[in-house]
Amino acid sequence: MLFGGTLERADYFYKLKNYSRALKLYLKLVDQDNAEIYFKIGNCYRYLDQIDKAEEFWLKAAEQGSSSAAQNLGNHYFKHNQIAKAKTYFEKGAASGRPDSMYQLAQIAAKFGTEEQKNKWLAKAAEKNHGKSLYEIASYLYSKNDLHRALELAILLPDYLFILRSHPVLPIEQVIHFLTKDLKEIPNITLSIHTKLEDDLAKSSILFYRGSSVVLYAILNGIKPYYLDEPLISFVDPLYDMKIWRES
Repeated sequence: MLFGGTLERADYFYKLKNYSRALKLYLKLVDQDNAEIYFKIGNCYRYLDQIDKAEEFWLKAAEQGSSSAAQNLGNHYFKHNQIAKAKTYFEKGAASGRPDSMYQLAQIAAKFGTEEQKNKWLAKAAEKNHGKSLYEIASYLYSKNDLHRALELAILLPDYLFILRSHPVLPIEQVIHFLTKDLKEIPNITLSIHTKLEDDLAKSSILFYRGSSVVLYAILNGIKPYYLDEPLISFVDPLYDMKIWRES
């Protein structure tokens, strides 16, 4: 026997993905004028293939500040090529701090905006550890020969040990295939694989970095930062406004 109030029972069936029963119960609560209830009603309608009704209730939820409803509306309008509407609701989601909305704005900018706008939104999403955004930025950077530049520096400075470390979302083992040189031929390069950040920093005196918060830990450890400058995406630098000590 199922006990509890109407909302509890509605949530119970919602979690079980019994959207038909959940919807009947949520609809009894619409007079509460609650964003979360509107949002779940919209989702129930979506899963029951009644997208017009889903849109109606997502709009009600979004009007009350539901970023999840705004994201759903953005996806819905984007899918149906209503780009202006999609952008409006992704912007609402982004304003609420949703990295998935920021990523979608980057995709819109890629098709209908500028490269600078795309990279701005990718960087904002990446700051929140959004996996797809981090991967796209990393792929872009690697395609710009950042790894190759590191190899060239290592060859030019054989007396220095170079530690190649990547973001945890994109482990170094997954990106070394971008390299065109055999690492065995460059003995002063080592890969940071399953190594603690503090252990890598303890071995370092200089840090070459991109859009990584690692640079903040490096500074705390007295390590001088050098930004690998790429004008198109300079805003991914956490120290972009820093005018002293940091170099690029």
